[in-house]
Amino acid sequence: MLINMFALKPNVHYAIYIVLVLTLMYTVAPGVAGYGIKECYINDTWVPVPPGKMCCQGTLEPQEDKDCCYGKDSNHVYYPRHNICCEGRVMPRYIKDSGRRVERTCCNNKALVINETMQCCGDEVVNRHDTLCCHDEDNPGKVATHVSGPYFSCCGIKVIDVRVQQCGWMKGKELPVQPHHQVCGRQHINLRTHKCCLGRVHDVPHLNPHNIGELNPDVRCCGQTVYNTSRQECCPGSSLVGTVVDRAEHLACCGQGFPDTRHQLCCMGRAVTKTSPQDKCCGPQSYNPRTHSCCGNTPFNTLTHYCCSGSLSQPLRKGQDCCGGFPIVRHQLCCFGTTPVNISSTQDDSCCRKDSTIRTYNSTLKSCNHYTGDIETRISPLDDTCEGTHYLPDEAVCCDGQVHHFPPGDTLGCCRWHSKQTVYSETSQMCCKGHLHNVSSHEAECCRTQAYKLYSGHNPCLACTQEDVLPPHQMCCTNQTYHTWYDGDACCGHVPYFSQEYTCCNGQVRSRQQSCEHTPTRSAQNSSPCSHGFPLMVTLMVVVRMVFMHSTHASL
Repeated sequence: MLINMFALKPNVHYAIYIVLVLTLMYTVAPGVAGYGIKECYINDTWVPVPPGKMCCQGTLEPQEDKDCCYGKDSNHVYYPRHNICCEGRVMPRYIKDSGRRVERTCCNNKALVINETMQCCGDEVVNRHDTLCCHDEDNPGKVATHVSGPYFSCCGIKVIDVRVQQCGWMKGKELPVQPHHQVCGRQHINLRTHKCCLGRVHDVPHLNPHNIGELNPDVRCCGQTVYNTSRQECCPGSSLVGTVVDRAEHLACCGQGFPDTRHQLCCMGRAVTKTSPQDKCCGPQSYNPRTHSCCGNTPFNTLTHYCCSGSLSQPLRKGQDCCGGFPIVRHQLCCFGTTPVNISSTQDDSCCRKDSTIRTYNSTLKSCNHYTGDIETRISPLDDTCEGTHYLPDEAVCCDGQVHHFPPGDTLGCCRWHSKQTVYSETSQMCCKGHLHNVSSHEAECCRTQAYKLYSGHNPCLACTQEDVLPPHQMCCTNQTYHTWYDGDACCGHVPYFSQEYTCCNGQVRSRQQSCEHTPTRSAQNSSPCSHGFPLMVTLMVVVRMVFMHSTHASL
């Protein structure tokens, strides 16, 4: 369809087609992550992206902590915890550098090792010891750099000298303010003459008039109001205004009142009368700790009761059993440590849950099918059940509701993916997210739903390429990064070796004294630059160039 759309025709203006191509690219691939895409272009159709999925260049993938990397490697799904996307290529996040495991990030389309010296500031790599990097809160991509120093600090995207400036907020943005000044609401105030209480300005000095290096000890904020600390008391309450009352001996704030602390306690915002000087609060009530204790929000007599803790903590009479906060009586079993259940037989010792119903059973004679929730009779003490059929797990497997017995010399597994279940041979097959492959797990490994030979350079989940390493002290052998000082200076397949002592012969490392019929393999990876696919942006530039050249010739 796109070929017919861009077929060159005389006397036709192609600017509208160019805009359409750019719009299509931006919609399908707006960045390196597929999470922000609301629709996905699949098989010439726009398909909504359902929850839990992401669009990766025309393919819906489960999110599962994954991202999509766009570029010359086409659509590459990768795990950001283990890899980074840089210049359209997936690279290992962690590599070995001088024998140490270091982390990398992408800065200006280049892989940068994160360390104590260098940092990424916008599109620039700077030295964090001598350069200060300041970011704009409203536009994270907008940054500014400044010479670092002990007295310089960021205030939004601006740099301030903390010796003569402070950083404040006004209208949701950071801005520098002078010493002894403050932003209060929408005003700049002088703290020598004014005080700010939750955005409200008061005509009292915030700083001590006799020593501006200290706070004014005579006034404080009570919500949005001020009060004199020597004559008044503040009860903040739940409003911004607060409640200010004249200070009096033995009075304290409690909800909306001021109880006398000599005769009352404040329990959960309520004034409660004391019965003894030792009284404490237990929820909204008081108790004497010499004779009582607190269980949840209920006081109890420690001589006759104890606290049964759980989802509902409550005092129980001594002699009663406790099960998750509930009393348990005779002929009951405490199931799953939380729920008392009436037993079906005096020999029952286990519980089985089916939907919201819990039943008890004797585990010596019966078993619980946790898949269906049914209680079934055991044939032997070691058997298990599969849709009502008993089997021994060492001799068979339950898959898709049926028992499959192991053939001689083989074991079987069940390949499960959502509701799909397929039985397979574990010695000759492997399961990759519900997809079977005729290769043993000892010879291959999974990458999403596909199987690849071990150490295969075609495995997209193994992101190491020769361009990803940091020469001259590192190299890439198929899918692993090695240090040339400790591991070797050449590759033989996926194995590093030292070329002065050994040689690579038909994929095997041999001593140089041994003969080899073929030329030693020294390359880290036999890959062509074209194997990564021609970059999409380069293709677009060629199309645009051809269109304008044709339009120019047509006009002539």
